[in-house]
Amino acid sequence: MNSLFRPTLIRRVVLALLAAFSLVWLLLLAVMFTTGNSDTELDAGLRVVASELRNTLVPLKSTEEAVAATQTVSNLINGIYRHNDIPSLMLFQLYDQDGHLLYRSTQAAGQVLNQQASHIQDQQLQGRRYRVHTVTASRWTLTVAASQVDAGWMLQSLAEDLTLYLLIAFPCIALPVWIAVRQGIRPLRQFSQFIAARSIDDLSPITLPVRHEELKPLHHALNQLLDQLRLKVAREHSFVQDAAHELRTPMAVIAAQAHVLTLAATPSERQEAKQQLEHAIARCAHLVQQLLQLARLDPAAPQTLRQLDAAQLLRQEIALQAPKAFAKQQELALDTPDHLPCQLAESAFQCVIHNLLDNAIRYTPQGSHIDIALQQTQQSLLLSVRDDGPGIAAEQQDMVFERFHRGQHLDSSGSGLGLAIVKQAIQRLGGQITLEAGLQGKGCCFTVSIPLSAPGAPPPTLR
Repeated sequence: MNSLFRPTLIRRVVLALLAAFSLVWLLLLAVMFTTGNSDTELDAGLRVVASELRNTLVPLKSTEEAVAATQTVSNLINGIYRHNDIPSLMLFQLYDQDGHLLYRSTQAAGQVLNQQASHIQDQQLQGRRYRVHTVTASRWTLTVAASQVDAGWMLQSLAEDLTLYLLIAFPCIALPVWIAVRQGIRPLRQFSQFIAARSIDDLSPITLPVRHEELKPLHHALNQLLDQLRLKVAREHSFVQDAAHELRTPMAVIAAQAHVLTLAATPSERQEAKQQLEHAIARCAHLVQQLLQLARLDPAAPQTLRQLDAAQLLRQEIALQAPKAFAKQQELALDTPDHLPCQLAESAFQCVIHNLLDNAIRYTPQGSHIDIALQQTQQSLLLSVRDDGPGIAAEQQDMVFERFHRGQHLDSSGSGLGLAIVKQAIQRLGGQITLEAGLQGKGCCFTVSIPLSAPGAPPPTLR
Protein backbone atom coordinates (compact mmCIF):
# COMPACT_ATOMS: atom_id res chain seq x y z
CA MET A 1 0.00 0.00 0.00
CA ASN A 2 2.84 2.38 0.83
CA SER A 3 4.21 1.97 -2.70
CA LEU A 4 1.12 3.74 -4.05
CA PHE A 5 2.10 6.90 -2.19
CA ARG A 6 5.80 6.95 -3.03
CA PRO A 7 6.82 9.90 -5.26
CA THR A 8 7.54 7.95 -8.45
CA LEU A 9 7.44 9.29 -11.99
CA ILE A 10 4.85 6.70 -13.02
CA ARG A 11 2.59 7.73 -10.13
CA ARG A 12 3.03 11.36 -11.11
CA VAL A 13 2.05 10.64 -14.75
CA VAL A 14 -1.02 8.66 -13.68
CA LEU A 15 -2.11 11.45 -11.34
CA ALA A 16 -1.56 13.98 -14.13
CA LEU A 17 -3.78 11.91 -16.43
CA LEU A 18 -6.46 11.70 -13.74
CA ALA A 19 -6.32 15.45 -13.29
CA ALA A 20 -6.49 15.99 -17.06
CA PHE A 21 -9.49 13.66 -17.42
CA SER A 22 -11.24 15.39 -14.51
CA LEU A 23 -10.66 18.77 -16.12
CA VAL A 24 -11.92 17.52 -19.48
CA TRP A 25 -14.96 16.02 -17.76
CA LEU A 26 -15.80 19.33 -16.09
CA LEU A 27 -15.27 21.36 -19.27
CA LEU A 28 -17.38 19.02 -21.42
CA LEU A 29 -20.08 18.95 -18.77
CA ALA A 30 -20.17 22.75 -18.65
CA VAL A 31 -20.25 23.10 -22.45
CA MET A 32 -22.89 20.42 -22.96
CA PHE A 33 -25.05 21.79 -20.14
CA THR A 34 -24.79 25.35 -21.43
CA THR A 35 -25.62 24.45 -25.02
CA GLY A 36 -28.08 21.65 -24.29
CA ASN A 37 -30.19 23.61 -21.80
CA SER A 38 -30.36 26.90 -23.67
CA ASP A 39 -33.49 28.40 -25.27
CA THR A 40 -31.72 28.31 -28.63
CA GLU A 41 -31.39 24.52 -28.60
CA LEU A 42 -34.94 24.08 -27.29
CA ASP A 43 -36.36 26.43 -29.93
CA ALA A 44 -34.48 24.66 -32.70
CA GLY A 45 -35.97 21.30 -31.70
CA LEU A 46 -39.41 22.87 -31.35
CA ARG A 47 -39.25 24.31 -34.89
CA VAL A 48 -38.18 20.96 -36.35
CA VAL A 49 -41.11 19.07 -34.75
CA ALA A 50 -43.63 21.76 -35.74
CA SER A 51 -42.30 21.94 -39.31
CA GLU A 52 -42.34 18.17 -39.84
CA LEU A 53 -45.85 17.79 -38.41
CA ARG A 54 -47.10 20.70 -40.53
CA ASN A 55 -45.72 19.00 -43.65
CA THR A 56 -47.64 15.89 -42.63
CA LEU A 57 -50.89 17.82 -42.13
CA VAL A 58 -50.81 19.82 -45.40
CA PRO A 59 -52.07 17.03 -47.73
CA LEU A 60 -54.68 15.76 -45.28
CA LYS A 61 -58.33 16.62 -46.08
CA SER A 62 -60.33 15.06 -43.26
CA THR A 63 -60.42 16.20 -39.66
CA GLU A 64 -60.09 12.63 -38.40
CA GLU A 65 -56.80 12.14 -40.27
CA ALA A 66 -55.37 15.43 -39.00
CA VAL A 67 -56.32 14.63 -35.40
CA ALA A 68 -54.93 11.09 -35.71
CA ALA A 69 -51.63 12.36 -37.10
CA THR A 70 -51.27 14.98 -34.34
CA GLN A 71 -52.19 12.52 -31.62
CA THR A 72 -49.76 9.93 -32.95
CA VAL A 73 -46.86 12.39 -32.91
CA SER A 74 -47.80 13.60 -29.44
CA ASN A 75 -48.00 10.08 -28.04
CA LEU A 76 -44.78 9.06 -29.76
CA ILE A 77 -42.66 11.97 -28.47
CA ASN A 78 -44.03 11.93 -24.92
CA GLY A 79 -43.75 8.13 -24.83
CA ILE A 80 -40.05 8.46 -25.71
CA TYR A 81 -39.67 10.98 -22.88
CA ARG A 82 -41.31 8.61 -20.39
CA HIS A 83 -39.33 5.60 -21.58
CA ASN A 84 -36.03 7.45 -21.07
CA ASP A 85 -37.15 9.07 -17.79
CA ILE A 86 -36.77 12.54 -19.27
CA PRO A 87 -38.68 15.05 -17.11
CA SER A 88 -40.05 16.98 -20.08
CA LEU A 89 -43.30 17.28 -22.03
CA MET A 90 -44.32 18.32 -25.54
CA LEU A 91 -47.90 19.58 -25.89
CA PHE A 92 -49.92 19.86 -29.11
CA GLN A 93 -53.09 21.79 -30.03
CA LEU A 94 -54.79 21.53 -33.42
CA TYR A 95 -57.37 24.04 -34.74
CA ASP A 96 -59.31 24.14 -37.99
CA GLN A 97 -59.43 27.21 -40.19
CA ASP A 98 -62.48 28.49 -38.30
CA GLY A 99 -60.57 28.41 -34.99
CA HIS A 100 -62.35 25.38 -33.53
CA LEU A 101 -60.19 23.24 -31.25
CA LEU A 102 -59.85 19.77 -32.79
CA TYR A 103 -57.18 18.20 -30.54
CA ARG A 104 -55.34 18.95 -27.32
CA SER A 105 -52.67 16.76 -25.69
CA THR A 106 -53.90 14.97 -22.60
CA GLN A 107 -50.78 16.21 -20.75
CA ALA A 108 -52.07 19.80 -21.13
CA ALA A 109 -54.79 19.05 -18.52
CA GLY A 110 -57.21 21.48 -20.05
CA GLN A 111 -54.71 24.33 -20.39
CA VAL A 112 -54.89 26.42 -23.56
CA LEU A 113 -51.67 27.26 -25.38
CA ASN A 114 -51.15 30.79 -26.63
CA GLN A 115 -51.23 31.26 -30.39
CA GLN A 116 -48.71 33.61 -31.98
CA ALA A 117 -48.05 32.85 -35.61
CA SER A 118 -44.37 32.06 -36.34
CA HIS A 119 -43.25 33.58 -33.05
CA ILE A 120 -41.88 31.50 -30.18
CA GLN A 121 -42.84 32.76 -26.75
CA ASP A 122 -42.74 31.71 -23.08
CA GLN A 123 -45.79 30.40 -21.22
CA GLN A 124 -46.25 29.05 -17.70
CA LEU A 125 -48.47 25.96 -17.40
CA GLN A 126 -48.93 24.11 -14.11
CA GLY A 127 -45.79 25.70 -12.69
CA ARG A 128 -43.63 24.72 -15.66
CA ARG A 129 -42.05 26.97 -18.22
CA TYR A 130 -42.84 26.15 -21.86
CA ARG A 131 -41.65 27.50 -25.17
CA VAL A 132 -44.68 27.80 -27.49
CA HIS A 133 -44.61 27.88 -31.30
CA THR A 134 -47.57 28.13 -33.77
CA VAL A 135 -47.55 27.20 -37.47
CA THR A 136 -50.29 27.06 -40.14
CA ALA A 137 -50.78 24.14 -42.50
CA SER A 138 -53.40 24.68 -45.22
CA ARG A 139 -56.69 24.08 -43.37
CA TRP A 140 -55.05 23.59 -39.95
CA THR A 141 -53.37 25.69 -37.28
CA LEU A 142 -50.91 23.78 -35.12
CA THR A 143 -49.50 25.00 -31.76
CA VAL A 144 -46.61 23.06 -30.21
CA ALA A 145 -45.14 23.67 -26.72
CA ALA A 146 -42.03 22.10 -25.16
CA SER A 147 -41.02 22.31 -21.49
CA GLN A 148 -37.43 22.98 -20.50
CA VAL A 149 -35.63 20.09 -18.83
CA ASP A 150 -34.77 20.55 -15.15
CA ALA A 151 -31.16 21.71 -14.74
CA GLY A 152 -30.38 19.21 -11.98
CA TRP A 153 -31.61 16.27 -14.02
CA MET A 154 -29.68 17.40 -17.07
CA LEU A 155 -26.45 17.78 -15.08
CA GLN A 156 -26.87 14.32 -13.58
CA SER A 157 -27.64 12.77 -16.95
CA LEU A 158 -24.71 14.43 -18.69
CA ALA A 159 -22.37 13.55 -15.83
CA GLU A 160 -23.36 9.89 -15.96
CA ASP A 161 -22.89 9.69 -19.73
CA LEU A 162 -19.56 11.52 -19.68
CA THR A 163 -18.27 9.49 -16.74
CA LEU A 164 -19.02 6.24 -18.54
CA TYR A 165 -17.23 7.35 -21.70
CA LEU A 166 -14.22 8.71 -19.84
CA LEU A 167 -13.95 5.56 -17.70
CA ILE A 168 -13.80 3.57 -20.90
CA ALA A 169 -11.25 5.94 -22.43
CA PHE A 170 -8.99 6.29 -19.37
CA PRO A 171 -7.42 2.79 -19.34
CA CYS A 172 -7.05 2.95 -23.11
CA ILE A 173 -4.90 6.05 -22.70
CA ALA A 174 -3.31 5.35 -19.31
CA LEU A 175 -2.03 1.87 -20.20
CA PRO A 176 0.05 2.95 -23.23
CA VAL A 177 1.33 5.98 -21.31
CA TRP A 178 2.26 3.80 -18.32
CA ILE A 179 4.10 1.35 -20.58
CA ALA A 180 5.87 4.22 -22.36
CA VAL A 181 6.98 5.84 -19.09
CA ARG A 182 8.10 2.54 -17.62
CA GLN A 183 10.13 1.74 -20.70
CA GLY A 184 11.36 5.32 -20.84
CA ILE A 185 12.91 5.22 -17.36
CA ARG A 186 14.43 1.78 -17.91
CA PRO A 187 17.77 3.27 -19.09
CA LEU A 188 17.81 5.39 -15.91
CA ARG A 189 17.41 2.23 -13.80
CA GLN A 190 20.25 0.57 -15.69
CA PHE A 191 22.38 3.67 -15.22
CA SER A 192 21.72 3.71 -11.46
CA GLN A 193 22.46 -0.02 -11.17
CA PHE A 194 25.78 0.50 -12.97
CA ILE A 195 26.73 3.27 -10.51
CA ALA A 196 25.56 1.28 -7.47
CA ALA A 197 27.76 -1.65 -8.53
CA ARG A 198 30.92 0.47 -8.43
CA SER A 199 33.39 0.24 -5.55
CA ILE A 200 33.25 2.93 -2.88
CA ASP A 201 36.83 3.89 -3.75
CA ASP A 202 36.25 3.95 -7.50
CA LEU A 203 36.22 7.60 -8.56
CA SER A 204 37.11 6.96 -12.18
CA PRO A 205 34.87 8.46 -14.90
CA ILE A 206 31.67 6.62 -15.79
CA THR A 207 32.33 4.88 -19.10
CA LEU A 208 28.85 3.43 -19.61
CA PRO A 209 27.73 4.39 -23.15
CA VAL A 210 24.73 6.72 -23.02
CA ARG A 211 22.51 6.81 -26.12
CA HIS A 212 19.55 8.73 -24.76
CA GLU A 213 19.73 12.52 -24.89
CA GLU A 214 17.92 12.90 -21.53
CA LEU A 215 20.66 10.95 -19.72
CA LYS A 216 23.62 12.75 -21.27
CA PRO A 217 23.44 15.82 -18.96
CA LEU A 218 23.28 13.49 -15.92
CA HIS A 219 26.20 11.46 -17.24
CA HIS A 220 28.24 14.62 -17.81
CA ALA A 221 27.34 16.10 -14.40
CA LEU A 222 28.30 12.88 -12.57
CA ASN A 223 31.64 12.72 -14.34
CA GLN A 224 32.29 16.34 -13.42
CA LEU A 225 31.44 15.54 -9.80
CA LEU A 226 33.77 12.54 -9.83
CA ASP A 227 36.55 14.73 -11.25
CA GLN A 228 36.05 17.20 -8.41
CA LEU A 229 36.01 14.39 -5.85
CA ARG A 230 39.24 12.95 -7.26
CA LEU A 231 40.91 16.34 -6.99
CA LYS A 232 39.58 16.84 -3.46
CA VAL A 233 40.75 13.41 -2.33
CA ALA A 234 44.14 14.04 -3.91
CA ARG A 235 44.41 17.43 -2.18
CA GLU A 236 43.40 15.96 1.18
CA HIS A 237 45.89 13.13 0.76
CA SER A 238 48.61 15.63 -0.07
CA PHE A 239 47.49 17.80 2.84
CA VAL A 240 47.79 14.92 5.30
CA GLN A 241 51.27 14.10 4.01
CA ASP A 242 52.36 17.74 4.18
CA ALA A 243 50.89 18.17 7.67
CA ALA A 244 52.71 15.08 8.88
CA HIS A 245 55.93 16.37 7.34
CA GLU A 246 55.50 19.83 8.88
CA LEU A 247 54.74 18.38 12.31
CA ARG A 248 57.70 16.02 12.11
CA THR A 249 60.24 18.88 12.15
CA PRO A 250 59.08 20.64 15.37
CA MET A 251 58.47 17.29 17.06
CA ALA A 252 62.02 16.22 16.18
CA VAL A 253 63.33 19.51 17.56
CA ILE A 254 61.29 19.03 20.75
CA ALA A 255 62.68 15.53 21.21
CA ALA A 256 66.26 16.66 20.55
CA GLN A 257 66.10 19.69 22.82
CA ALA A 258 64.44 17.68 25.56
CA HIS A 259 67.37 15.26 25.33
CA VAL A 260 69.85 18.16 25.39
CA LEU A 261 68.04 19.70 28.34
CA THR A 262 68.38 16.53 30.37
CA LEU A 263 72.10 16.21 29.52
CA ALA A 264 73.04 19.91 29.81
CA ALA A 265 75.96 20.39 32.17
CA THR A 266 75.79 24.17 32.62
CA PRO A 267 72.96 26.63 33.26
CA SER A 268 73.67 28.39 29.96
CA GLU A 269 73.30 25.16 28.01
CA ARG A 270 70.03 24.40 29.83
CA GLN A 271 68.76 27.92 29.13
CA GLU A 272 69.55 27.66 25.43
CA ALA A 273 67.95 24.21 25.20
CA LYS A 274 64.92 25.53 27.04
CA GLN A 275 64.56 28.44 24.58
CA GLN A 276 64.86 26.12 21.59
CA LEU A 277 62.32 23.77 23.16
CA GLU A 278 59.84 26.59 23.80
CA HIS A 279 60.29 27.86 20.24
CA ALA A 280 59.62 24.37 18.80
CA ILE A 281 56.58 23.90 21.04
CA ALA A 282 55.21 27.31 20.00
CA ARG A 283 55.70 26.48 16.33
CA CYS A 284 54.04 23.09 16.77
CA ALA A 285 51.12 24.65 18.65
CA HIS A 286 50.75 27.32 15.96
CA LEU A 287 50.67 24.68 13.24
CA VAL A 288 48.09 22.57 15.11
CA GLN A 289 45.95 25.66 15.68
CA GLN A 290 45.99 26.50 11.96
CA LEU A 291 45.16 22.90 11.03
CA LEU A 292 42.15 23.10 13.35
CA GLN A 293 41.13 26.37 11.71
CA LEU A 294 41.22 24.73 8.30
CA ALA A 295 39.07 21.87 9.57
CA ARG A 296 36.49 24.29 11.01
CA LEU A 297 36.33 26.19 7.71
CA ASP A 298 35.05 23.20 5.72
CA PRO A 299 32.81 24.77 3.03
CA ALA A 300 30.31 21.90 3.41
CA ALA A 301 29.77 22.58 7.11
CA PRO A 302 26.82 24.81 8.08
CA GLN A 303 27.61 28.34 9.17
CA THR A 304 25.75 30.64 11.53
CA LEU A 305 25.32 34.31 10.65
CA ARG A 306 25.07 36.75 13.52
CA GLN A 307 24.81 40.50 13.93
CA LEU A 308 28.18 41.90 14.98
CA ASP A 309 30.26 45.07 14.92
CA ALA A 310 33.02 44.39 12.37
CA ALA A 311 35.01 47.48 13.41
CA GLN A 312 35.02 46.44 17.08
CA LEU A 313 36.01 42.87 16.16
CA LEU A 314 38.92 44.24 14.09
CA ARG A 315 40.10 46.43 17.00
CA GLN A 316 40.04 43.45 19.35
CA GLU A 317 42.14 41.36 16.98
CA ILE A 318 44.65 44.19 16.50
CA ALA A 319 44.94 44.51 20.28
CA LEU A 320 45.79 40.81 20.52
CA GLN A 321 48.41 41.06 17.76
CA ALA A 322 49.88 44.40 18.91
CA PRO A 323 52.45 42.94 21.39
CA LYS A 324 54.12 41.00 18.57
CA ALA A 325 54.25 44.14 16.42
CA PHE A 326 55.64 46.25 19.26
CA ALA A 327 58.32 43.63 19.89
CA LYS A 328 59.51 44.20 16.31
CA GLN A 329 59.02 47.97 16.60
CA GLN A 330 56.41 47.88 13.85
CA GLU A 331 53.89 50.68 13.47
CA LEU A 332 50.21 49.69 13.17
CA ALA A 333 47.71 52.16 11.68
CA LEU A 334 43.95 51.62 11.62
CA ASP A 335 41.41 53.41 9.45
CA THR A 336 37.82 52.39 10.17
CA PRO A 337 34.55 53.98 11.37
CA ASP A 338 33.66 53.74 15.04
CA HIS A 339 31.00 51.14 14.32
CA LEU A 340 30.25 48.86 11.36
CA PRO A 341 27.25 46.69 12.26
CA CYS A 342 26.70 43.86 9.80
CA GLN A 343 25.64 40.23 9.60
CA LEU A 344 28.56 37.83 9.18
CA ALA A 345 29.89 34.41 10.12
CA GLU A 346 32.05 35.57 13.03
CA SER A 347 34.55 32.71 13.13
CA ALA A 348 35.34 32.92 9.40
CA PHE A 349 35.73 36.72 9.47
CA GLN A 350 37.94 36.47 12.57
CA CYS A 351 40.16 33.91 10.80
CA VAL A 352 40.64 36.34 7.89
CA ILE A 353 41.67 39.21 10.18
CA HIS A 354 43.91 37.08 12.41
CA ASN A 355 45.88 35.43 9.62
CA LEU A 356 46.33 38.55 7.48
CA LEU A 357 47.65 40.48 10.50
CA ASP A 358 49.81 37.57 11.63
CA ASN A 359 51.34 37.26 8.15
CA ALA A 360 51.98 41.00 7.91
CA ILE A 361 53.66 41.14 11.33
CA ARG A 362 55.58 37.89 10.86
CA TYR A 363 57.00 38.53 7.38
CA THR A 364 57.76 42.27 7.51
CA PRO A 365 61.08 43.35 9.00
CA GLN A 366 61.68 45.33 12.17
CA GLY A 367 60.48 48.94 12.05
CA SER A 368 57.99 48.36 9.20
CA HIS A 369 54.61 50.04 8.75
CA ILE A 370 51.33 48.10 8.54
CA ASP A 371 48.11 49.87 7.59
CA ILE A 372 44.73 48.23 8.20
CA ALA A 373 41.54 49.71 6.72
CA LEU A 374 37.92 48.57 7.00
CA GLN A 375 34.99 50.23 5.29
CA GLN A 376 31.50 49.37 4.14
CA THR A 377 30.13 50.04 0.66
CA GLN A 378 26.53 49.68 -0.40
CA GLN A 379 26.78 45.93 -0.98
CA SER A 380 30.03 44.71 0.57
CA LEU A 381 32.57 44.98 3.39
CA LEU A 382 36.12 45.93 2.31
CA LEU A 383 39.14 44.98 4.42
CA SER A 384 42.70 45.84 3.36
CA VAL A 385 46.04 45.06 5.03
CA ARG A 386 49.07 46.87 3.54
CA ASP A 387 52.73 46.76 4.53
CA ASP A 388 56.10 47.95 3.23
CA GLY A 389 57.90 44.66 3.71
CA PRO A 390 59.83 42.60 1.14
CA GLY A 391 56.66 41.67 -0.75
CA ILE A 392 56.02 38.58 -2.85
CA ALA A 393 57.61 37.95 -6.24
CA ALA A 394 55.21 38.12 -9.17
CA GLU A 395 55.90 34.51 -10.19
CA GLN A 396 54.93 33.30 -6.70
CA GLN A 397 51.76 35.34 -6.20
CA ASP A 398 49.54 32.63 -7.73
CA MET A 399 50.92 30.07 -5.26
CA VAL A 400 50.78 31.98 -1.97
CA PHE A 401 47.25 30.74 -1.21
CA GLU A 402 48.28 27.07 -1.53
CA ARG A 403 48.68 25.02 1.63
CA PHE A 404 52.21 24.79 3.07
CA HIS A 405 53.65 27.15 0.49
CA ARG A 406 56.21 29.55 1.92
CA GLY A 407 57.88 32.19 -0.18
CA GLN A 408 61.63 32.30 -0.59
CA HIS A 409 63.76 34.25 1.90
CA LEU A 410 60.91 34.33 4.43
CA ASP A 411 60.91 33.42 8.10
CA SER A 412 61.08 29.65 8.31
CA SER A 413 59.01 29.67 11.49
CA GLY A 414 55.85 30.10 9.45
CA SER A 415 53.68 27.09 8.61
CA GLY A 416 52.58 28.10 5.13
CA LEU A 417 48.93 27.77 6.12
CA GLY A 418 47.96 31.35 6.95
CA LEU A 419 46.93 32.51 3.48
CA ALA A 420 45.37 29.12 2.71
CA ILE A 421 43.16 29.61 5.77
CA VAL A 422 42.34 33.15 4.61
CA LYS A 423 41.35 31.91 1.17
CA GLN A 424 39.11 29.17 2.55
CA ALA A 425 37.49 31.53 5.08
CA ILE A 426 36.76 34.07 2.34
CA GLN A 427 35.22 31.36 0.16
CA ARG A 428 33.02 30.44 3.11
CA LEU A 429 31.98 34.10 3.40
CA GLY A 430 31.28 34.23 -0.34
CA GLY A 431 33.91 36.96 -0.88
CA GLN A 432 37.07 37.57 -2.90
CA ILE A 433 40.69 38.49 -2.15
CA THR A 434 43.21 40.30 -4.32
CA LEU A 435 46.96 40.81 -3.94
CA GLU A 436 48.66 44.04 -5.04
CA ALA A 437 51.70 46.15 -4.20
CA GLY A 438 51.69 47.62 -0.69
CA LEU A 439 52.80 50.93 0.83
CA GLN A 440 54.87 53.16 -1.45
CA GLY A 441 54.93 50.43 -4.08
CA LYS A 442 56.63 47.95 -1.72
CA GLY A 443 55.41 45.01 0.28
CA CYS A 444 51.93 43.53 -0.09
CA CYS A 445 48.36 44.79 -0.05
CA PHE A 446 45.70 42.14 0.55
CA THR A 447 42.19 43.45 -0.18
CA VAL A 448 39.19 41.38 0.90
CA SER A 449 35.66 42.01 -0.40
CA ILE A 450 32.82 40.32 1.50
CA PRO A 451 29.23 40.63 0.22
CA LEU A 452 26.76 41.68 2.88
CA SER A 453 23.76 40.02 1.22
CA ALA A 454 22.51 36.73 2.63
CA PRO A 455 24.20 33.62 1.22
CA GLY A 456 22.46 31.70 -1.54
CA ALA A 457 19.51 29.48 -0.80
CA PRO A 458 20.08 25.73 -0.49
CA PRO A 459 19.67 23.65 -3.63
CA PRO A 460 16.11 22.67 -4.50
CA THR A 461 14.71 19.27 -3.57
CA LEU A 462 13.57 17.09 -6.41
CA ARG A 463 9.89 16.34 -6.12
